[in-house]
Amino acid sequence: MIGFFVRHSTAANLLIALMAIIGLSALPDLQRETFPDFAAQKLEIRLAYPGASTEDVEEAICQRVEDALDSISEVEEVVCVAREGLGSTVVEMNDDSDMARFMDEVKSEVEAIDDFPEQVELPVINELGRMDKVVAVAITGPMSVTNLKAYAEQIKQRMQRTPEISQSRQCEAMG
Repeated sequence: MIGFFVRHSTAANLLIALMAIIGLSALPDLQRETFPDFAAQKLEIRLAYPGASTEDVEEAICQRVEDALDSISEVEEVVCVAREGLGSTVVEMNDDSDMARFMDEVKSEVEAIDDFPEQVELPVINELGRMDKVVAVAITGPMSVTNLKAYAEQIKQRMQRTPEISQSRQCEAMG
């Protein structure tokens, strides 16, 4: 093939021109997004159980929530973490499922559990969206650490008052 294009340079030039035309004609249809919209695929269920050990949380919360979620067909994966005084379950749905319907089903199943201990608080169910850092701001200069931190706080407050900047992630001060 290479030998053919070496002997027929006009054919090679026409092929390159054809590819350039096809590429330019496809350019207007390309989707370009600075911040692409990703649909949430996961829910988090948090149940507080004040004063309970991790073993108690595992038995009283995690096992019951996992058993209740077994009846939902759109569930891809369930991960439950038992901590002292808190049970946190992350439920991932299948790709082809509807989040609103999925959340309603999960909420119904979790709220239908009636054998939690009395101290367990009501479940809090949230959608877990994709949260990636978009920008990081580093502030340095010929100042003392105290002055740099004060200046960083001023910048943070100005950024929080700017409506174009999302407030989903707050600034972190590094020491």
